[in-house]
Amino acid sequence: MELWLLIPGIIVMFFAAFTILWMLVLAMISSFGGWKKASREHPKRNITSSIVEQYSFQSVIFNMIGNYRSCINVFFYPEGIELKPIFIFSFFHKPIFILWNEMQNVTRKGFLFYKGINIKTHAIEIFISGQSAEKIAERFSL
Repeated sequence: MELWLLIPGIIVMFFAAFTILWMLVLAMISSFGGWKKASREHPKRNITSSIVEQYSFQSVIFNMIGNYRSCINVFFYPEGIELKPIFIFSFFHKPIFILWNEMQNVTRKGFLFYKGINIKTHAIEIFISGQSAEKIAERFSL
């Protein structure tokens, strides 16, 4: 058998292995990074109102493992905010919806090289940076 006949099979096997590895890594990051817990505690709700504003490629940090740099879309609704990863990172990452009244403690904070907003709820603590953080700061007059 000639080698050039094996090349399409090798390419298919590479992409299949890469896809499986990618999904395993995303599942581990979701579980150990804090996203899975946050999406359980603050699930996506049936909101009938429309999106007021949207900010793409924002950063969210749960802890040192759950560091989502420039890959989160933040949607603002009259009821609260929705955090959702961009498509390529969305596997095993259900949307998080935090109501405004669930945000118990909102403060400005610096984290490593980022400046943004730290949000504490009854179950989670997250740090958001980017333009969406400034919008949240305006809402809470910080």
